[in-house]
Amino acid sequence: MLSVAMSHGIKRSSSGLHGDALWQSGYTQKSNTYGNYRAIVSGSDRFFDDQLGVYVLGNAEQYDRSADNMSAGYVTASSTVSSSGYRPVLVNSVTLDRHVETRERFGGM
Repeated sequence: MLSVAMSHGIKRSSSGLHGDALWQSGYTQKSNTYGNYRAIVSGSDRFFDDQLGVYVLGNAEQYDRSADNMSAGYVTASSTVSSSGYRPVLVNSVTLDRHVETRERFGGM
């Protein structure tokens, strides 16, 4: 028997109640946090003498996507091209930034 999933796909399900669960988590050294996770739960069952199948799935995840960014400004130190083939430059500014971002996603079908 076939059951149609809402994600525009077809999933073959077995008779009886079935379920699965997955949990993954992790540590981010950059921010010294233990908060990344991914959770998936699914279940299926068949009804009406196995003529109708129902499949449900839910998921949630959260990841630390923080980053360190650097930008610099410079000026040319000379209009003469050096023996390396480049004009010498002087760095006149450096900016370091911390971009803090946590992404969360939730879904189901």
